[in-house]
Amino acid sequence: MNKILIKNAKALLWKDGKFEISEQDIFISGNKIEKIGKISETESVEVIDGNHRLVIPGLINTHSHAAMSLFRNYKDDVNLQDWLFHHIFPIEDKLKAGDTYWFNMLSIAEMIRSGITAFADMYFFMDDLAKAVKESGIRANISRSVSGTDDFSRETDYRMQEMMKLFRDYHNTADGRLKVSIAPHSIYTCEKEYLRECGNITRELGCGMQIHMCETLTEVENCQKTHGMTPFEYCESIGLFDGISPIIAAHCVHLSDADIEIIKKHNINVSHNPTSNLKLASGVMDVERLMNSGVTICLGTDGPGSNNKLDILSEMRLAGLIHKGVQLNPTLLSAGQVIAMATVNGAKALQEDIGVIEEGKIADLCLLDIDQPRYYPFTEERLLSALVYSANSADITDVIVDGKVLMRKKELVTIDEEKVKFEVGRKVECLI
Repeated sequence: MNKILIKNAKALLWKDGKFEISEQDIFISGNKIEKIGKISETESVEVIDGNHRLVIPGLINTHSHAAMSLFRNYKDDVNLQDWLFHHIFPIEDKLKAGDTYWFNMLSIAEMIRSGITAFADMYFFMDDLAKAVKESGIRANISRSVSGTDDFSRETDYRMQEMMKLFRDYHNTADGRLKVSIAPHSIYTCEKEYLRECGNITRELGCGMQIHMCETLTEVENCQKTHGMTPFEYCESIGLFDGISPIIAAHCVHLSDADIEIIKKHNINVSHNPTSNLKLASGVMDVERLMNSGVTICLGTDGPGSNNKLDILSEMRLAGLIHKGVQLNPTLLSAGQVIAMATVNGAKALQEDIGVIEEGKIADLCLLDIDQPRYYPFTEERLLSALVYSANSADITDVIVDGKVLMRKKELVTIDEEKVKFEVGRKVECLI
């Protein structure tokens, strides 16, 4: 059985609904955190020196399109509709099975380097992503994103067939690290009966759902013109969310009070993607209203095409700043609340036993080098703020997922990074 001992580190612990930092040893046996405290070394244990290190729960990215690293820094500075329909969709039409494996692996390497140990993803050619997840050792909840009109049948719609096959082939595999959910892309790419059938399939399989919701004003206004309702009201009217858990709704920038009530009623988890929403000028989510309503808010990067990097620490800092400025309220979103979005809340959204450093929890952890000027002077209270306002993904030194080391002293253990970069370069030349 794999055994790891992290010695003499400062650990970010979750106690009584809040974070605190204290010096601890952490003993990992198999895939679980077995003990936290002062622990003696033994010969059969791999020891990680925690001096000048902060150990935190693995960061959780609740919305991404990993294969879209293909589009990183490509056709920037345009609006979402133009970006999707004129630049992205035409190239996506050229993709075939096998093309996205290396782009997925590139994104996973980036996420591990950024301290991300689990992510939710929706795209297509998801066998490529499943293979990359298994080989890399990261944790993921993946979905074959589907779109369609009402002129369909479940038996002949290839997207639905691929979606259900993905579930049969990969759900709860890779020692439980890999889960599969259902992902109707959005209300503007799925017609009513197609959406309703996605809900039926989700309930039949007993899994979760991912969907884009209320990302732009155009989406909301078009739905109101066509259906006389907001996107959430429309989905509620056709029973899309009934009996499904968990649900991750990405973006949720433009919400009415009635929308928030629907989100609360169905325990929908909102994935906040501040960088992507700003870059595409979609707007800024009203985090204060959602928080005051008791909605679970987690963090996502969106795809590398609309964000350009997969870095939850960056999302944490932006989330911690932008809402203060927009609402003219410096007390809005404490450091602890932002950290919870990236850990505790993300774990809830994925329904995984991760997100906190606690005895008995699954060992998804990462270590940061805090022996750097931007962290000084530090106390426990200051380190909590530093994690949001000072930390950089370059500070991540070690990453552990399911009790196994994926990055040791800034070296990836499970991924040949140079080969990945070489293969990505070859693929891009063929596609763009």
